[in-house]
Amino acid sequence: MQQKPIALLLALSLLSPLPARAAQPQADPMAPFFDLDPDRSPDERPWYDYESIRICVEQGLMQGTDYGFKPAQPITLAEVAVLCARIHSRETGQPIPAGESWYDGPVSLLLSLAGDSNGPFETLQTAPKSPATRLDFAQLLDLAWGANAPRYHDYTALPDTDDPAVLRLYNAGILTGTDALGSFVPGRGLTRAEVAAMAARVVEPTLRKGYVPAQEVPAVTPAPTETPQPSETVQPPAEDNHDSRSPALEQLAAYLSRRSGLTSSDDRDAFCTAFGLEPHAPLLSLPYDGNLTACELLPFFVTIIDVQMTGVAESRGLSREEFWAGTFRSPHADDILPAGAYLKSLLKDGVCESLLVLQGNDRSEVATLRDALTESQAFQDLDPQALFEFAVLNYPQILNR
Repeated sequence: MQQKPIALLLALSLLSPLPARAAQPQADPMAPFFDLDPDRSPDERPWYDYESIRICVEQGLMQGTDYGFKPAQPITLAEVAVLCARIHSRETGQPIPAGESWYDGPVSLLLSLAGDSNGPFETLQTAPKSPATRLDFAQLLDLAWGANAPRYHDYTALPDTDDPAVLRLYNAGILTGTDALGSFVPGRGLTRAEVAAMAARVVEPTLRKGYVPAQEVPAVTPAPTETPQPSETVQPPAEDNHDSRSPALEQLAAYLSRRSGLTSSDDRDAFCTAFGLEPHAPLLSLPYDGNLTACELLPFFVTIIDVQMTGVAESRGLSREEFWAGTFRSPHADDILPAGAYLKSLLKDGVCESLLVLQGNDRSEVATLRDALTESQAFQDLDPQALFEFAVLNYPQILNR
């Protein structure tokens, strides 16, 4: 039998199809974000919108931090600039220039678009890592995307601003307000999760408030040249904010309530009423974030007082009466404080440490929270001994936890 030339066999082998390589599974871009939970039941759904965050991550608009996603962390001007520059580049194809830092290029792009537009442009150049306000975000997003914004509504005035950028985003269904009146609250800060919810509406039209398919969009009557009277103002629907409170503060309130010995909201209300305070009266006010109420703080305070007083009294062999009559070294200084003032310092620590737990050890908001507690007249008027003795007599079930 004639042997086939080796060269011919080699040629045939090269023409033979290679075995198919198994497709590599795609990595889940949300996997690194241990602080997000997509699997809760509807009744336990977190305050943030997981799907909006997922859209922003998958579309390359937002990334994580060095410690998860941090949904409750206040967003900075630099982060807003990066997000808005990516939206502009996505919509127009204009590339984002390179820069020395991660935000230099996006800031440069937005400044080149600014012209005579209103916006936080000076702060963006001098203090880019300062917290962004709602107005900062609206003005930068409008600069990046407003020229292409659709119009689903005909809002011509809002209760607290007439900024054209804000109105454009309301009419486009990106912003919807913080209360039943549609108030914008321009000076309030924003969390990363809140920004994700609004940015997702930009890239996913079906999420826009008031969205209708293009062929069904009704004709829009031009806005009047004069601002209508309040009774004639068209009011947009409220955003998903509880009592105009930021999601970060909402999360902190829920956390403090869970850590107290009264898990029922009715029980916490009854506790405050019996102690002589309106349950939903503000006990602590935070700039731009909202209020923490008596029913959210007082039962938590009782738990902290019980733990701290018991620990100190046992370690020093003091009775309860001796503890309240004693003096103690301040946990943050060399000052010697009476028992009540000493416990108030520990109560501040308890609230601030709770915020740290929720924000992944990010201390950016702790100083603001501590200052707010220090300046709160209601907190200054609070008598820790009276609060604790009231709990001993009326709510012993929340002690010794």
